[in-house]
Parts: sequence; structure tokens; C-alpha cells
Amino acid sequence: VLDTITELAIKKADGNAALTELTVAGGSTVDLTAVASYYGRTVAAEDSSFRWSVSGGIGSIDDSGVFKAADTEQKLLGKVTVSYGDVTAEAEVAVMPANPFADMKTHWSKEYVNELYFEGVLTGARGADGKLYYRPNDSMTRQEFVVALMRYLDVDVTLYEKAEIPFVDAASIAKWAQNSVKAAYVLGYMSGSSSGGKLYAKPTSTISRQEAMTILSRTKDFPEADLNTLSAFSDSGKIADWAKTALAQMAQQKIISGSKGKLNPTGKVTRAEVAKMLYMLSEL
Repeated sequence: VLDTITELAIKKADGNAALTELTVAGGSTVDLTAVASYYGRTVAAEDSSFRWSVSGGIGSIDDSGVFKAADTEQKLLGKVTVSYGDVTAEAEVAVMPANPFADMKTHWSKEYVNELYFEGVLTGARGADGKLYYRPNDSMTRQEFVVALMRYLDVDVTLYEKAEIPFVDAASIAKWAQNSVKAAYVLGYMSGSSSGGKLYAKPTSTISRQEAMTILSRTKDFPEADLNTLSAFSDSGKIADWAKTALAQMAQQKIISGSKGKLNPTGKVTRAEVAKMLYMLSEL
């Protein structure tokens, strides 16, 4: 039994990575946990063993680390702090209006996008008017998709910083996506595209629906695929052989349902569609 520790970290109760920043919806509740260590060795402790506090008018937190965000119509910035003795950890917290995106008020994917935004999986961009936009109908590049996927899976991509990847176009991967691509390759989710005996990541190319669904299917242990499921879609003949099993599995699990009887496998996947796929996966 220890009465002192050397290091503290804040995590979500259902997460793996240490938090240094957190974005939540106004009025929402997040269960946080403190992880203490003594010279590198994790110490078993109840969250109520620590002292929790918040600053900046962002909400309240109880003795067990359950944070209740304030209801707000504008962005609030503050901190959650946990401490034990002289050792302290803190996370920057942004409390956002429940509907943060200016272009998502009536969009069909609003529920999926907002949920994943506050989970830290999806991000938007500020417009010239200072408002936050998601651009739901825009397509996604392969590297943007992989970054979102790694966030969704709660993978600590910094652990893969020194991993080697075989892609001949690795130099074209954006700096902000490099560790995510490395992690996705090492974990077996992203295998690349073969051409002329060489393997390409094609990071800035738009990802197709069948490419996105194939990568997503690799993150789950789905039941054996029934390829007859694909016969329900009039354009099933356009599905690449390498993608048939994945698309059949995704259809069987109701993660995808198609549009007007079609899967459009070679079409560009939109940011809204990616949000729905990730949300539906999380519901399994």
C-alpha cells in the first residue's frame, strides 16, 4: 500500500489513451478515470482516492471523476484537474453547443456526425465567418479516412511512429497522418494498392466506398460472409472480387443498406457516409 505516487494521467473510463484535451457537448456527461503510477508501475486505486476539480465555468465533476458539462450556446474553455499530493494531471476541455456544425442543422447524418465529433473521432473546419463546418457531402481522402478510423478505434498512434511501411509513396503522406497510416498498416487494416509490383498508399486519393468498407470490416470479427446478400443490389456486379466478402459482411450487419437498391461500390464515400458507418459499427 502506497501513500505517494510519481505520475498521474487522465483517461476516459472506457478509453485507453491519456487525455490532454477533450471536446464534449453541452449538457453531456463523461466518466473520467485517473491512472496513477509509481516509477513506471501502475498503482491500483479508486477514482475517489484523488482530488478532482474543474475551472473555466465548463461544468462540474464529482469525487469519482464523472464530469457534467454545462449547458451552453457558445464555446466554453476550461480544464479538468486531478491530483494526489503534489502530483497533478490536467486536460484542456472545450464544451461546445449540442449542435456545433453550421452546415449540419438538418442534414440526415447529423446524429452520427455530432456523436463522433464529441468522441473526438471526426473534426470540422472553421469557415471565413468563424463558424464550424463539417462538409458532409464532401469526399474523404484515404489518409483522412485512416486518421478518423484510428481515432474511432482509440489507437495510440504514437506507438507506431518508428514502424516501417512498404509504400513507395510514403513521402507523400501528410505529417499529421503518418503515424495513423503506420498504425493502420501494422494492425492489418490498411494493405495498400499494388501496381507494377509496387505497393502504394495513395494517401491523397479519394477513398471509394468499397475501399472504406473493406478497411472497416477488418476491424471487426464478423460472422462468415454470405455473398448471396449482395444479389439484393442491382450494381453488385461492379464490386471488386477483393471487396465482396467485406461488403457482404457489412450488409449482413446492417451497417450499410445502399441507396435506391444500389451500393455504388466504386463511388466516392462522403464524410457523412463515413460518419454513419463508424456510428453503426460502434453500435454492434
